[in-house]
Amino acid sequence: MKKYFLALVLLFGLVSSLGGVACADEIDKCLNYIKSQDYQLALQAGREAVALYPNNVGAHLCLGTAYCYLDNFNSSIGELKTAEEPTSYQGCLDKCEENYKNAINWCNIGCFGYTLRGNYSCLNYCYDDANRDRNECYQRCVLRYKL
Repeated sequence: MKKYFLALVLLFGLVSSLGGVACADEIDKCLNYIKSQDYQLALQAGREAVALYPNNVGAHLCLGTAYCYLDNFNSSIGELKTAEEPTSYQGCLDKCEENYKNAINWCNIGCFGYTLRGNYSCLNYCYDDANRDRNECYQRCVLRYKL
């Protein structure tokens, strides 16, 4: 199970980091060490990649994977969370919008039975919550990137 999770994380990291060709060498080193099961060298290469390219998702994913293989789960989770975080104001706003769209989809699914019977209050409450969450997310983006 752990290997499948890590393979998925690495695949996501590779796809996400394709925009940064210049740093591909550093991340490739880390990934190659992981493939060869030399996790100490992967950790070292991952740290170097993160130091050189702190905003690169792939660098954080590879370092998090190396930590995971070395059973340092707290550090692994920290790196994976960092990889998930948006690195710009627009990225933060985009994440808010993505979460909002997902919430609306869940509202439509969760309230489907009620709306079939003509009761739209479930949908209205759910949409209100989704809008409130999106606005709070926007405010967090402003606080984080604009102040």
